[in-house]
Amino acid sequence: MMNEEILIKFLEQSCSPQELKEVDEWIQASPENRNQLFELERVWSLKNELYYAQPQRIDKAYRAFEKKHFKNHSSYYLTFLKYAAVLFLGIFVGIRSYIVFHEQEITEYVNQIEVPIGERASLRLSDGTLVWLNSGSRLEYPTHFATDNRQVRLEGEAYFEVQRDESLPFIVQTNTVDVKVLGTKFNVSSYAKEETKVTLKEGKVQVDCDAGKESYILHPNEQIVYSEGKGAELLQVDANRISSWTTGDLSFVNEPLEHIVKVLERRFNVQIVIEDPRLASKEFTCTVKHVTSVDQVLSLLQKTQDLTCKKDKNQVYIIH
Repeated sequence: MMNEEILIKFLEQSCSPQELKEVDEWIQASPENRNQLFELERVWSLKNELYYAQPQRIDKAYRAFEKKHFKNHSSYYLTFLKYAAVLFLGIFVGIRSYIVFHEQEITEYVNQIEVPIGERASLRLSDGTLVWLNSGSRLEYPTHFATDNRQVRLEGEAYFEVQRDESLPFIVQTNTVDVKVLGTKFNVSSYAKEETKVTLKEGKVQVDCDAGKESYILHPNEQIVYSEGKGAELLQVDANRISSWTTGDLSFVNEPLEHIVKVLERRFNVQIVIEDPRLASKEFTCTVKHVTSVDQVLSLLQKTQDLTCKKDKNQVYIIH
């Protein structure tokens, strides 16, 4: 069991870097740990709904969590959790969650999770679907799905493990494509001013491009790359590599340096300048496990190719 005091500090956004590392390692250790954190966050986040929710709802959720996970532990910390206030959902700090209410009466509300640059997040939707959100991403989803479909909207990158339901298709809307599934695992990357990429890990997905004028069915380890200028391209890829960012890894195969730089800037909230324009299109292949700093990746790139990286007085990384 993870130290209760560290979990509280984690939810309060007051963890030290070492404590954040401990929480991250604990989460990655097993699905059970991740599920436990999701439930804890759900109880914690109910404090933000006290104005709207009945107290019985909060007490019920709290008692269920305590019974399941803290049978043999002191209730001091969880009593504190029950009443402490914080806006938080996901694994890393800095995530902002917004709930839209209508005239103080909850008729229907939509959650919006926005992940800042340099952070990652995860959440479980009401149907049991697990979602990982990458840096600089935003997901809009209803608290309860409609009766005819399960629809969310994504800006940025997310990895989905969708709970299967033949009667309710799961739809991911982006600015350029729609992805429709019944139950599967897949990755969607749709950042502004970048190509949209849909990568299938398990099962089958339907990708509708160009406002539904083009439609593709993907099988495992296939990827659709779509841009309004070039259209759609079907590729064979390693889906595990594409989604490795969810476990803290970074993997690039024949990727131009300018693309790698964009990924690193989002991942670590840094600025990187490619001083020599000829290097921008140069392709690199590398994999870094459990990345904790941008220096790890830049150091590896310097070893694999003929380039140099340094940091100037403004803390900007210069590649030349």
